Amino acid sequence: MMLFLMAAVPALCGVGCLFHSWKSARKHGRSLVIYGWLLLLLSLLSWIQLAGAEYGVVFALLFPAFLAWLMIVFQRRKGRRKTSAPRTVQPMPAPSWQGIGRNIARFLWLFAGLGVAMLLVSVALVMQFPFAANLNLASALLLFPLLWAATVCWFLSSRNPWKVSLLSTVAALVSSLWLLV
Repeated sequence: MMLFLMAAVPALCGVGCLFHSWKSARKHGRSLVIYGWLLLLLSLLSWIQLAGAEYGVVFALLFPAFLAWLMIVFQRRKGRRKTSAPRTVQPMPAPSWQGIGRNIARFLWLFAGLGVAMLLVSVALVMQFPFAANLNLASALLLFPLLWAATVCWFLSSRNPWKVSLLSTVAALVSSLWLLV
């Protein structure tokens, strides 16, 4: 029971810190985010101690998600008491063919272009590991989605996506040259 409390209370406090940092981003948002993630890490360690590594990680992922949904539900119930003025709805503009083409090209670049580029980078990286071929292949299978997701997130959050595209292309070219030589 004590280990459960040592795992549940930091998870509750961590989710609360993250939730309140989201609600009040200007006041203490950054410090609340750091405290929230540190408390969730402490909760993870307690869950692992309580239920073992396999189930502890599962509980550490599910318990905060459940708590966050509870906080959202209770916040929504509390927010319904207030009445606000009706908002006017603006009609959405019709999509242009240029915008549709740009978004299709961006989709193809993110999934095909960056996917191939990060596959080359991950294979070139794991070929430098001093392990057997089958372990290098397993490492590449684990590293590839992480690199790809990180690059896609970097592309989508960047103010200058051409820089990300250029760096990814250069990394893919260097990796392919490294693999061929």
